[in-house]
Amino acid sequence: MNKIIAAIILMVVALRIELSAQVAISLEQCREMALNTSEAMMKAGNSYEQAKLDKAIAFTSFLPKIDGTAMGMSNPKSMEMFNMELQMKGVYMAGISLTQPIYVGGKIITGYEMSKIGIECAELNRQKTRMDIIANADNSYWSLYAIRHKIKMIEASIIQVDTLYSVVKKKVDVQMATKNDLLRIETRRAQMRYQLEKAKNGALLCQVSLCNVIGVDLDKQILLTDSVKDCVYRHDYVTDVYGRPEFKLLEKQIDIEKLNVKLARAEYLPTISFSAQYSHFGNMKMKGVYELPDGSSQPYKTTYNSGSPMFMVSVSVPLWNWGQSCKKVKKAKLQVENARLSLQENRDLLDIELRQAIQNVEDGIRLVQTAKTGIEMADENLKNMTLSYNLGMSTLTDFLEAQAQWQEAQSSYIEAQAQYMIYETQYRKAAGILQ
Repeated sequence: MNKIIAAIILMVVALRIELSAQVAISLEQCREMALNTSEAMMKAGNSYEQAKLDKAIAFTSFLPKIDGTAMGMSNPKSMEMFNMELQMKGVYMAGISLTQPIYVGGKIITGYEMSKIGIECAELNRQKTRMDIIANADNSYWSLYAIRHKIKMIEASIIQVDTLYSVVKKKVDVQMATKNDLLRIETRRAQMRYQLEKAKNGALLCQVSLCNVIGVDLDKQILLTDSVKDCVYRHDYVTDVYGRPEFKLLEKQIDIEKLNVKLARAEYLPTISFSAQYSHFGNMKMKGVYELPDGSSQPYKTTYNSGSPMFMVSVSVPLWNWGQSCKKVKKAKLQVENARLSLQENRDLLDIELRQAIQNVEDGIRLVQTAKTGIEMADENLKNMTLSYNLGMSTLTDFLEAQAQWQEAQSSYIEAQAQYMIYETQYRKAAGILQ
């Protein structure tokens, strides 16, 4: 009795361990897990935060700069100056200054505008990274889905062949069939077992890939809760690439290069700034003698502590730098032209990618429909062939061929459905509407 109880406890513990090693996820959960654990997504988020800090830093250029200075000096030896003794022991000086740029050729405004574009670019890059991760997650999810359903189909086919083997063996025992019939079935069963092992190996690789994408332990057993049975075949498409982050980034690059032209032009524009300063020094001692009106002299000693403000407006005008600034402007304008050419070139490539993605979706729909028709025909053929074989009106070879065609039709349908789902995601990514 104790052994039975111990065995039951071991079974419960084993079941709990197995369940703890399983993760049930839907496609939406797969996407979220992939996004939450992706290093690329984290880096894109950090870049966005950096861009916001760059904007805040650029804004401070509009504000005045305030600096403070302090200095102490001590000279044990006195200095003789015009019959006076100057003592520099313990002298100190302190000051504060304020500098406000008034006009610097537009550099400050241009830099601030560039920082704002930098935030937009960082956000677009984050969107692009998000789409890449989602597309990769979908591909891994549906690949595992397809291979697992293929395994189930092969296992069901093996059960059919095993049943057939039992029936034929009984016929051989009563000399109603030959041993060659059993050999044919054994050959077919060996082929199917080979296909099953191959599919299981593929499923293991697909599961490891999905575990890596969603950031869980590679030995976790993934249970997929979504099915391709609920997929809806589309017929309306976005036919332009203007919504793609890649296209918008190229447009932003043109804006940045235009601002670089302004920065280059600012090199030969005047700069105006205002500054205010207050300095204070103290503990400077001086002693000596001075003559009185009656011709006598009297020693004196004094300590200086004083401060003074100062205001200044400065104007700097570049006069001649051997054409360096003009050349920089021309170079920057050429860079604007290059950015426009790059936009045109990549827009054509993005258009081609979108057209191919739409074509793939259309092909995927047709493949699913064709595969579904193939299943219906294979089902009917296998049903008729089974009846015909049981009545002795067809050969075992014909029956096995019908069963192989049924298996192939089932496999094609599963693969076509999963591939359509992958094509759908790729299309949404190419159109810039993948969320």
